[in-house]
Amino acid sequence: MANPKPIKLSTAESGVYYRIMKCNFSKEEKSRLTELGFFSGNKLFVCFSKGFLVIKISSCRFFLSAFLADKITVSEAKAFL
Repeated sequence: MANPKPIKLSTAESGVYYRIMKCNFSKEEKSRLTELGFFSGNKLFVCFSKGFLVIKISSCRFFLSAFLADKITVSEAKAFL
């Protein structure tokens, strides 16, 4: 099976699980968002993606602007088991 192609989170599809590959946050953003689960290797689920994204990490939902989501590179992952 081929490795999934990395994409920007801002172009992710609704209803799909992704694994975070890389986060290009500023130093200030990184200190805040890493605590919330935005780090390489963590899985997320895209609930909604139209102009802004609603994503789920563990049991928490986050609303992200397309600008912030563009700083996160993800690849498709298997669903949580």
